[in-house]
Amino acid sequence: MFEIAVYGKGGIGKSTVSANLSAAMAADGARVLQIGCDPKHDSTQLLMHGQRTQTVLDYLRNVSREEEDPKEVLHTGAFGVGCIEAGGPRPGVGCAGRGIISAFEFLDRHRMKQEYDTVVYDVLGDVVCGGFAVPVRREYADVVFLVTSGEYMAIYAANNILRGIRNFDSDQVKRVAGIIYNERRISGEDERVRRFSEAVGLPVCAKVPRSEGFACAEEQKRPLMELEGYEKEKKVFRCLAERIGPSMPLYEAKPLSDEELEKVVLHQGFPDADRIFPGSAGHRLSGVKNGPEMADRTGMTDRTGMTDRTGKRERVFYSQERISSRPMPERNRSLSECGFRFSDALSTGRRLLRSV
Repeated sequence: MFEIAVYGKGGIGKSTVSANLSAAMAADGARVLQIGCDPKHDSTQLLMHGQRTQTVLDYLRNVSREEEDPKEVLHTGAFGVGCIEAGGPRPGVGCAGRGIISAFEFLDRHRMKQEYDTVVYDVLGDVVCGGFAVPVRREYADVVFLVTSGEYMAIYAANNILRGIRNFDSDQVKRVAGIIYNERRISGEDERVRRFSEAVGLPVCAKVPRSEGFACAEEQKRPLMELEGYEKEKKVFRCLAERIGPSMPLYEAKPLSDEELEKVVLHQGFPDADRIFPGSAGHRLSGVKNGPEMADRTGMTDRTGMTDRTGKRERVFYSQERISSRPMPERNRSLSECGFRFSDALSTGRRLLRSV
C-alpha cells in the first residue's frame, strides 16, 4: 500500500486536486481510497457527485464499539474510488484535531485500508494542531505533497507544513514529493512559487492551470476528470498520477524561518537577500529552472518566462487572502529608502499585543 498526504491552506484547492488525482489514478487501474481529514467533510463531494456521506465522527456518536460497521462510512465514488470523511465536532464544540485522531483509530481498528493499494489523505494544512498532523506521521504517509498558489499566506502555510514534517522526521529523512502549484493568476505568482521551491529545495511537480473547467465540474458536482474536453487540465493529473509510486524521488523537509520566507517570497531587495536566495537581490531573474528538478510533463515549463524588472521598485500590499504588487508611487520612495516594511509594522504590533 502506498499512502499520500495532500496538505495545503484552507481554500487553496487541495480537495479539488485530491479528488482529480484520485480519479486519475483510479482510471489508470489503481484501487484508491480517499480520506477527507477536514471538519468541513467536503473532500469527497465531487467524487460522490454531490452526495453528502455520513462521517466517521457522526457515526461514532450514535453507535457503541460492539455495533460498529465500517461499511456505514465507506462509500464508492467516481471511477470506483473509496470515499471516507473523518468529519469533525459541531461548530464551537469540541476539538477538530481530536476528531481526526478518533477517526484514524476507527480506520485502524477495522483495517479499512487493506483492500486498496493507494490511499490519499486530504488534510487541512493546520499542522500546529496535533490531530491534523496525524496523516503526516511516518506510520501513515509515505509521501507528502504541498498544494499552494503564489499568494503569500498559501506559501506561508506550505512552509509551516514543512516545519511540522521536520518535527516528525529525523535529519535526512526524505518524504516530501514536492509542490503542486494551483495557479490563481495573480501578479508575479510564477516567480514567487519558483523562488520558494528553490529556497526549500523542492520541485514543482505539477502546475494546475486556472480554468473554467474546474468551476464547470463543481457546478455539475463531479471531478473534472469525468467531464468531456479540458484535456490540458486532465493531462496534469494523469502525468502526476503516472509519477506516483515507491520509486518516485523524495526530498527532505527544509523549512525557512519567517524572516527568510519574507525575503525569498516577497523579494523586497534586502541587503542580505543573496545569502538566502543567491542571485536574487534587486531584480527578477529570467531563464532560471524551477526548483531542483523540473516536471515539465505536468504542465510546468522548464523556464519561468519572466523578464527582468529592475527598472521599477515595488511595494507589497497585504490582505488576508492575497498579496499583490504594484509600482511604488514616487512620493513614497523615501519610506523604502529608510528601510520601512509593512511586515515589520505587523510584527511589532503582534509583539506588543503579546506583551499586554
